[in-house]
Amino acid sequence: MSKVVLIAVSALSAACAGPRVVVVASPPLEQALDPASAPAGALPDDVAPLEYRLRVEVDPEAPDFEGDVEIDVELARARDLLWLHGRELTIHDVEARVGDEVISARWHDVLPSEGVGAIRLAHAIGPGRATLHVRYAGSLEVFEPPESAWGTPGHVGFFRAIGAGGRFAVTQFEPIGARVALPCFDEPRFRTPFEIELVVPEDAVVAANTRIAEEEQAPGRRRRVRFERTPPLPTYIVGWAVGPFDEVRRPPLPPTALRTHAIRVRGLAPPGERARVESMVDEAAQLLLLIEARLRVPYPFEQLTLVLTPEHPFTGMENAGLITLDAGEPMGPPLGSPGLERWTTSVLAHELAHQWFGDLVTLDRWSEHWLKETLAEWVASAFTSRPGDGGEDHWEGDADPHAQPLDRAVTTAADVRALNGPVRWRNEARARSVLTALEHWLGPNRIDEALRALLAHHAMGHGDHSDLADELDRVSGGRAGQVLLRYVEHAGIPEVSMRRVCDGGRRGLELTQRRMPLRGGATPPFVWHVPICVRYPVEERTQETCVLLDDEHGFLPFEGDACPESFFPNAGGAGYYGIALDEADTARVLSGSATWTPEEEWWLFDAMRAAAVEGDASLAELLPHLTVFANGQSRAVLSGVVELVSRVRNHLVSDAERARVDAWARRVVEPIYARWRWSDSRPSWPTPLEVDVLALLALEVRDPEVRASARIRARRFLASDLDADRERGFSLDDPIRIALAVAVQDEPSLLDDVRTVDDDSTNAMRLWFARAFAGGERSEAALAHLAAHGRSELGLALRELLRNPDTRGPTWAWVEAQPGLLRSRPMTPWLNLELLDTGVAFAATCDPTALAAVIGAGPNRFVDARHEAERCAALVRRRGPEVRAAFASDSP
Repeated sequence: MSKVVLIAVSALSAACAGPRVVVVASPPLEQALDPASAPAGALPDDVAPLEYRLRVEVDPEAPDFEGDVEIDVELARARDLLWLHGRELTIHDVEARVGDEVISARWHDVLPSEGVGAIRLAHAIGPGRATLHVRYAGSLEVFEPPESAWGTPGHVGFFRAIGAGGRFAVTQFEPIGARVALPCFDEPRFRTPFEIELVVPEDAVVAANTRIAEEEQAPGRRRRVRFERTPPLPTYIVGWAVGPFDEVRRPPLPPTALRTHAIRVRGLAPPGERARVESMVDEAAQLLLLIEARLRVPYPFEQLTLVLTPEHPFTGMENAGLITLDAGEPMGPPLGSPGLERWTTSVLAHELAHQWFGDLVTLDRWSEHWLKETLAEWVASAFTSRPGDGGEDHWEGDADPHAQPLDRAVTTAADVRALNGPVRWRNEARARSVLTALEHWLGPNRIDEALRALLAHHAMGHGDHSDLADELDRVSGGRAGQVLLRYVEHAGIPEVSMRRVCDGGRRGLELTQRRMPLRGGATPPFVWHVPICVRYPVEERTQETCVLLDDEHGFLPFEGDACPESFFPNAGGAGYYGIALDEADTARVLSGSATWTPEEEWWLFDAMRAAAVEGDASLAELLPHLTVFANGQSRAVLSGVVELVSRVRNHLVSDAERARVDAWARRVVEPIYARWRWSDSRPSWPTPLEVDVLALLALEVRDPEVRASARIRARRFLASDLDADRERGFSLDDPIRIALAVAVQDEPSLLDDVRTVDDDSTNAMRLWFARAFAGGERSEAALAHLAAHGRSELGLALRELLRNPDTRGPTWAWVEAQPGLLRSRPMTPWLNLELLDTGVAFAATCDPTALAAVIGAGPNRFVDARHEAERCAALVRRRGPEVRAAFASDSP
């Protein structure tokens, strides 16, 4: 119990001066705090940081670091307990200062798992300004890749990256890693200036958010480097790097008519990577000027430093003025094929765009994480997109029973860490689709106009989706903001039914909206504000008419004197809605396929597929139309056709229909295969689409011609010098694996001498992958080898083996016999991204019960696997009977 101390006053003074003064003393400094009293979410609002003065003593060769931080704070009321963030820090000394008074204090780790601590003061201070002073130490652990692409290791905030060129100390504070490097207020709503000083080995190269202000020798062959004061920044974009970097300097970018200050440009790279970072720095400088010109808002910082590190938790990070990049990713020369150059440009453009969206204007709470990522990608995509590939996957997650609004609660540390999970990509795809719909409806550059206003009105502050809605209302006359809000704040996607009407003077489309049905289940009523634009011919021209469907029912009128015989229900494929058409109108839409753009082609295919797979349309009625899409131009559509054909063949029919289904599959996919037929004149296939076609025809349908070509290629490959290929890593774009798998199926003993190739080379992994298809003990031995080596080919092999009913049973039996395989297997980001975390491999059983028996409750990385297995099982239940009936009658 707290002691209550009464300050006695004389009766005379009490009588003269009014009521007595009562002071409540603070509890003893060492008294433990109840974890239930700690804020697991946001810190209290009555204490806010004003400025940090930070000194960090770090040597990348050492396992720990020392820190000393002063934080000026503003207290809204008197407090003797101040909540802060700090994780796995050793606190040496704590005190507070108010004016000339020094108040004793003690640090308490209250919620270590959340990184929440408290400073207990000897007595209450405030309201007003105070300074907290903390001297501490922390661990500088070696970075290890997380257990999945979406996890983050415990010490990701400040870590050692080890490469051939030495050891480097690097920060990665997003989302909540700053608390590993210093006691702080680790929330994006707090924008605070930082004065940073690093004490480092004398020969180390250093970088931080700002330029070096001064440096001097320090005892012990060290150097003290003080950086210029930063503008107000949230902790997640504060950063620094220390190590034996090679430094590349470029002349400053001079002031422009838009920008009054010069920008110092440089790059840091591990030894041996200098040429690579030189190219990246030059490209980043060009992209900076392009983005600056597009936004018409000056680059907000006085430096641009690129830091290439041997290892990094993410591909890139947008620290203010200090972009860190993972040297392990396939970026830039000397790896530079055109595809890799596009990837490099995409990464650089995205992180640079964040200097405006995320850095100049910051989210005020983590639930808005999707917004900064979406706006950065919106700007960056203008310099990196490849026309003709199609559009976003509009329904990935939105037509799912697990769908959630973009605007939802994010409270605990676990919630925040999950923001970098698979749901992030779905959220961003959804948000970009909404912006695309708005831009098509409002007209060119109107979104950019709203973004410029958002930057101008919230510079060096915070902006959220409601602020963006306000700016959209301003540029649209008050209609676009509500479109954004209804999509952001409600789960699901609207499905718009269109019915062509031509009766007398009434010509147009009757429109009705509802939420897209969730796998045949009940859907709660909701009315979106849906921009709808329809394209149709009028005499010798093409007309486009747009309406805003802001009620359950609406009407889109056709122009001209006659009803068009064809129309496209989403001009440009830009609208964000599903579609429902009757048979006659479906025929009218499909009749115009020669006029479709790749984006329109993708939208229509994706809409019809979603309605049949996720909604309540007929999948059997969609199957005859796949030949129209298989002759299209969009790679996204062609990949979707191959995936859907494979799903029908492998999950929705019985052995009795298999021969008819395989004949149908050949007819549908043949136009796709014919474009990239694997012949002697073509040494390799460049994209996953072609590899998927080859896998379908060679391993599933077992087309004789394709298998014969594969065997020829496999034997040529085996006759080459396999040991000469020492490349490490993997690619999904690898037809050699499929060719080898075909060859070993036909001749299982072919790869018995696989150990003649180094077990850690790319070629060895290709051969072990192929051996997994031999069957029996050879398959089990190969899968065990791939599992032991933790390589990507295990996931690739399991994907092919589990989705094919001919090999699914014994493969799943092997998986079930491997305790801990799915829980303890080390993961690499690209493997997880493409295969395991998306559930493609293990969910291919279509059996959520069996999957649950293997993974149990499972770590976060298998959430998508469970959902995908549920999706597949629901599809089998709902669509299997009608598809089997269709093939029994030869209708497709």
